[in-house]
Amino acid sequence: MTTRTPKIEKTIYQLTLAIVAFIFTIKYYYGVDIDTYVPHYEALPNIFELINGDTSVLTGTRFEIGYSVFCCILKTFGLSFWAMTAIVQFFYFYAIHKVLSIIEHKRTFALMIVVILDSMINYTAYRQCLSVSAYYLMFISFYNKDYYKGIAYMLISVLFHKSALFIVALTLIALFFKKQQIKQTTYQVLGVVLLIALFLPLTNITSQIISYLPFSNSTLTSIKLHLSVGKQYQIIFLVYFFSLVVIQYFSKFTTNKWSKVCGIIVLGILIICCLYQYYYLLNRLRPYFTPILVAYIFTAVQHHPTQGEKHFPYRKLIYDVAALIIILYTIRFTYTLVQHNNETERIHNYSNIFELVTTDKNEIRLRQMNLAKLFWDKYFDQGINNNHIE
Repeated sequence: MTTRTPKIEKTIYQLTLAIVAFIFTIKYYYGVDIDTYVPHYEALPNIFELINGDTSVLTGTRFEIGYSVFCCILKTFGLSFWAMTAIVQFFYFYAIHKVLSIIEHKRTFALMIVVILDSMINYTAYRQCLSVSAYYLMFISFYNKDYYKGIAYMLISVLFHKSALFIVALTLIALFFKKQQIKQTTYQVLGVVLLIALFLPLTNITSQIISYLPFSNSTLTSIKLHLSVGKQYQIIFLVYFFSLVVIQYFSKFTTNKWSKVCGIIVLGILIICCLYQYYYLLNRLRPYFTPILVAYIFTAVQHHPTQGEKHFPYRKLIYDVAALIIILYTIRFTYTLVQHNNETERIHNYSNIFELVTTDKNEIRLRQMNLAKLFWDKYFDQGINNNHIE
């Protein structure tokens, strides 16, 4: 490799990151969740009014206190709902960049994988976007042995989305797991868990167990809703399975920095394997780990010892097959997404900031809010069960 090649590769990555971030940032009143997000944002006071007034606006909604305070701060500066969503996206892609910076080569390919797998959270999940971004920065802090900063980001993550409570609780346990390298037997056990999740009808088993958990009725209802939507056979299984094959084969690398956070790696893989069938729930939890796992796999491949290549005869074949599967999945996902949007165009009508050139903002707001309301009133059950994008 010439000295010029890394510079070109870095430039391509930076340009791709900027373009992708721009595409997600320009969305304007997009997504079915704006039905609640927009009224909540518009009803909140600025931070000074909040301090001097009634703080019940923070606790009287389903939104987490961290997100509500964040919105109040933005409203202090007179920022619109779109400006809030743009700041969320900027924060997300900044955090993504920090994680992917661990990878030495092929960051652009890694970015493509992350964007495809977690595209839904980018388009609609503003609170969780903030939460997972803080989690990524927590990971980077622990990776760099900056533990105080890591704990601070961990608390921020919890304040922005309820799902982070579950993830952070498990993360605290996982951080006690420190090894120079994760044993191949660990990946083999995780592979068995994934295969069990593929063949067992877990959706029927889990729904019975959940009823006995000591949670409130609203919490149980939410959990049951997420667990009631599942699919046993999914194309993404191949991505998960071959990722495990790659990470097991190329796991013979050691690095002091990864040893501090290898428990998070095992935790992320375990959650994906256990919840494979529950795609609706997994789409909520997987984004906390996607770029971290991608960075780990790329690092494992790139740092795998090349000496004694005869002992690793299938090295190139394994990662070539894995890369091909990911590319084919990307094509399949893109095709399915376009088809899905065509079938539900009246609900998922994409709009962006440039539409303001020809259309009044209030007209766009009213149109998009009506479409979101239509989804929740009429198409929600059908949407989550029949329009799963693989």
